Amino acid sequence: MNFIRGAIDRMEGIARHGFPKPPSILPQIHHAFALLGSDVEAAEDQEELIPFLRECQKRSVSDLKRGELNRVLRGAWCDDEFENLGISALERALADRRSSSTRALIDGYLIYFPLERGVIEKLANACTELTRDQDGAWRNRSERYALFQPSNAIEALAAAMAADERDAFVSTCADTGLGASPFATRVGQLAFGRGCLKIASRKEEQAVLAQRNLLDLLEREDQFDDAAAIVRALLEPWVNGRPESAHRQAITAFLLDRVADPRLYPKKQKWVPIHAHIADDVGGDRADEIIGVLRRWLTDAAMRMFFRAIAETTDRPDQWKQRQEFWLAYLDAGLVTDAWPALGPRARNQIRNVARSQGERLEHGITQNGPTSSSSLLLRIGDLTISEWSDNGYCRFWSSGNPDAPALFKNRYDNGQLRTMEGKSDFAYVGHDAGGRWRPKIAKLIHSRTGVAHPQYGRGY
Repeated sequence: MNFIRGAIDRMEGIARHGFPKPPSILPQIHHAFALLGSDVEAAEDQEELIPFLRECQKRSVSDLKRGELNRVLRGAWCDDEFENLGISALERALADRRSSSTRALIDGYLIYFPLERGVIEKLANACTELTRDQDGAWRNRSERYALFQPSNAIEALAAAMAADERDAFVSTCADTGLGASPFATRVGQLAFGRGCLKIASRKEEQAVLAQRNLLDLLEREDQFDDAAAIVRALLEPWVNGRPESAHRQAITAFLLDRVADPRLYPKKQKWVPIHAHIADDVGGDRADEIIGVLRRWLTDAAMRMFFRAIAETTDRPDQWKQRQEFWLAYLDAGLVTDAWPALGPRARNQIRNVARSQGERLEHGITQNGPTSSSSLLLRIGDLTISEWSDNGYCRFWSSGNPDAPALFKNRYDNGQLRTMEGKSDFAYVGHDAGGRWRPKIAKLIHSRTGVAHPQYGRGY
């Protein structure tokens, strides 16, 4: 490569002194120099590639034109059907030592990276040999990231992607010639998945910068691979912790927009394969814990936004403060397993505006056939489904197995069901008296039915 640079400098110097530039040699050298330093080309559409490769199998590799040879070198590794053709092309590339064929071979190696097949060693060794004597980008990349050492390349790339440096995912792809996205090549895809698992293994704040880098990358991607690894990277560090609000909101918004709300049907079906993949790696209980982080955040946001929004408009702030403190005590102690607001048509915009001003995403249902400004918060504590109201109505309780109990996460609710005063033996209701005596009464009811004690009122009285 130093020889090429020297040749270019000498020709430029001659031209500066009034001598004409050679008409063809210099552009060819510039072209070869550029080829050895540019990014990997996009993978060819297999609908066109495979028929071409099958035609080439009928011919001798020595008869292929340079463009045909390079196309074989770039694409033959897409399927083991074409391995013999690819190896013959590889041997010709080693004999010819043409820069365009070297680049095509590097592209094919990185795009398809057939790690499970024995041919990977031949490919890697050929790439190493063809770039060994070149003082250029691919030699430098190979030395820095062990690109042509298949057993080490994924680990080296993953470590760089997960590093605590700004834009580490993007800069790693650029530095290694993989382009703007790790998903354009198989080596990038494998490194991306491994990098996500490195982030997942970190604890709380140690993961924040790498998670931000991951979100920045994925915001620019229409599609992405290995959703299970992404979910682990974003949620697993927080199984026993809680990020600061803006970071939690960013993760929540991404997962709701690009995956789904894990609480909703039928969208929750998108989480079934994700849960299965995580469970295969770490077990079903751990998979529940990891995905449960998002459910916990959504429950927390739903309850806090509901109480905060009503507090801003109620004409009895003293009574609403009692309810807010009572129910949030259960939440803060981790005793509320799910929460889902059912908002009145008039109250909906007001509550959503409050949530939006706080940067929160508030998923909810709508009440119908009742007061338009009144809303209910459905809670699940132990084996109880609870309906608390924004007005001075009664609080209702059903055993979760009761067929009359309102299901959480529905789009629409009938006010008559949520405000009923009748039910089976496991149904109960408690009114909100002005003096606040309802608090120990409800605490006693919840404890007697679930064994869950209130953090302040205990078993109630």
